[in-house]
Amino acid sequence: MNVVASAKHNQAEELLEISLDDYKYLYTNSKGNKIYGYRTKHEFFGKEFTTVVLYSAASHKKQMESYERRKAKMLEKLG
Repeated sequence: MNVVASAKHNQAEELLEISLDDYKYLYTNSKGNKIYGYRTKHEFFGKEFTTVVLYSAASHKKQMESYERRKAKMLEKLG
């Protein structure tokens, strides 16, 4: 049986600790962003699955900018 799914960060926290040096270049998307991946085995819901963790510097940058905006807004409300 083949399954394609995504996991939340809190479902596989240890996979987020893998060094980007261990990732391999996979492809460049239509926007010109390089996509890297790391393939491993990981247990979800008591069953082991082949798992690919993906990384894009462009997505990371976007997420960090969004995080900083939300953080600033929250600090403004608290202060």
